[in-house]
Amino acid sequence: MSQTSWNWSCCGYNGRGNGRPGALAIVGMVVGGVALFILVAFLLGWVVMSLWNAVMPGIFHLPTITYWQAIGLFILAHILIGGHGVNHHSKHGRHHGRHGSGYRLEDLPPEQRERIRQRFEEEIESLPVEKRDEIRRRWSSCCGNDSKKTECC
Repeated sequence: MSQTSWNWSCCGYNGRGNGRPGALAIVGMVVGGVALFILVAFLLGWVVMSLWNAVMPGIFHLPTITYWQAIGLFILAHILIGGHGVNHHSKHGRHHGRHGSGYRLEDLPPEQRERIRQRFEEEIESLPVEKRDEIRRRWSSCCGNDSKKTECC
């Protein structure tokens, strides 16, 4: 049985052994991505059209829609409602809490941390003593200078 040499360049291996895809593989990925996008767009339009035509005329006596109207309806809904595939984390993987900054105190320069601490002390001065002590305790346990925790309370 003779062994034949196989040319793997069509599969992305460029023969250099560095694991990087060759030009043909990159072109293949782009063409495949475009084809996948077209397939998904077609399927989404078909699903929206089918659901609309099956439900809306019977319930609300609305007219049936075409494929292109369904695509337009899907795009309009996505613009108005959105939220599909949106990553609610910053590029560093931190969740943007109610303040929306995504930064942690240890990421800030010492001068800015001190200004924040002073502003914090000024803000809590108007609170009752018990509440103020509890807030200070929580602050020092999770956001103090010697703390190794990465998330503030």
